[in-house]
Amino acid sequence: MTKVLVTGAAGFVGRHLVRACLALGWEVLGMNVRPAPENGGTFLHGDFSLREDVRRAVKDVDYVFHEGAVSSSPMFEPDPSRGVEVNVMGGLYLLHAAADAGVGRFVYASTSSVYGD
Repeated sequence: MTKVLVTGAAGFVGRHLVRACLALGWEVLGMNVRPAPENGGTFLHGDFSLREDVRRAVKDVDYVFHEGAVSSSPMFEPDPSRGVEVNVMGGLYLLHAAADAGVGRFVYASTSSVYGD
């Protein structure tokens, strides 16, 4: 059975992606820093900007769908370094951990917020 990790599983895109993967009969591990709605799959509370959380999340998965992010400009204003830590370093940690774990595919989706106003 195909096993996938979806980061940002509690977000708009992540929730729908979890449902779509389950409909394909895949085993889904949803990772998020805030609680995810019950929509099937297994939920892993974790922060992909923390290397240990990332290593634990990619273990034994076939694909990673990286949908998690600090996704809007106002979210960066109180602490811009947190946005860089999550979006840049967290993405890098996830890529490295996925490569080290032998993950077959890594799919990354960005946000329109990167374009600004």
